Amino acid sequence: MFAKEWREFNETGELTDTLLSAVWEMNNKGYIEHKNEILPYMQKLGLLADMGEQHNKWYVPCMNKIPFPASSFTEYPASSILCYEFDVLPAGIFHRLVATCIQIPWEFFSDEDRGCIYQTVAIFVFPDLHHNIMVGMTKTDIQLQVFVTEGEVDVSTCHQIRDRIESILHNLSNTFQNNSGFHVAFKCKPAGFCDSKESAVIKESKFTRATFQCPSCPARKKHKINSSDVTKYWKQEQQKKDVDKEGKLESPAERLERTPTDKELLMVSRHIGAIFQLIGIGLEVDSATVEQIKIDYQSQGVRTQIFKILDTWRKKEGRQATVRKLLEVIKDFRGEVDFGEIERVFNP
Repeated sequence: MFAKEWREFNETGELTDTLLSAVWEMNNKGYIEHKNEILPYMQKLGLLADMGEQHNKWYVPCMNKIPFPASSFTEYPASSILCYEFDVLPAGIFHRLVATCIQIPWEFFSDEDRGCIYQTVAIFVFPDLHHNIMVGMTKTDIQLQVFVTEGEVDVSTCHQIRDRIESILHNLSNTFQNNSGFHVAFKCKPAGFCDSKESAVIKESKFTRATFQCPSCPARKKHKINSSDVTKYWKQEQQKKDVDKEGKLESPAERLERTPTDKELLMVSRHIGAIFQLIGIGLEVDSATVEQIKIDYQSQGVRTQIFKILDTWRKKEGRQATVRKLLEVIKDFRGEVDFGEIERVFNP
């Protein structure tokens, strides 16, 4: 009776509500009785996502077996490729990321009458209806690229997209297995989305010079990298020199002894992951306050929680909340955070 629907589910991961009900009724009628209670939990866990009323289907990411047709997207103007490297990438994090993006909700980019969602890549339309977001998975990382079908990719839009994706990933990695963390990197070329043969992955901390030779490509494919061409889509440019309120140049020593700004704390929060609670305690924000911040700002993501903890420390300590003190505490966790990038927030 459901042969066609079952084949579609087994290939695409798209599950009709009718088939879901039939399977549950066949195996355990108790599932049907509590369907309205079970499904929200399954969505919360990222096991499936509601594809919307127009589809009347559920999407189960781990069942999708459709290969990504990379050649269909190579001609569009695109950003560089941002990578989130995991020591071991649990496929579950990628599947839950896709399910979360569906529930934002972000609409799928369409290929004729079908949404562009594949085994290892999902493509969404950003709410401005101009930019499109490719999220993909390899064996070791999750990759992110933005493209447009005409015109140019807007850098500030890429910053917004990075913040949203990163907030979701922090939430997922902090609750997955043993707080599975990640590091930020870039592909050396805008080509080769989720394809290691086309371009290599380079850690974000390597982009310290204006131009340099790609350290990761083989000798026969060596090429020069312009750092700005790669990072501008994902990193907000900082001024090369800081000035105080009177317009005077700020020395490195003066910078260490002042209080960090909102913008600086936001940038620092981008590079702190699963150990943010320990950093809060290191800054002498009591554990009860940390837990309350987690509860109050749970819906706004981990990055907001981290910022609020840092802001609480700054308000509590007043003038004693210096850049030096913040760096000293974070340095104790340098094996678990990208300390080099955090230093560069204050020494661009």
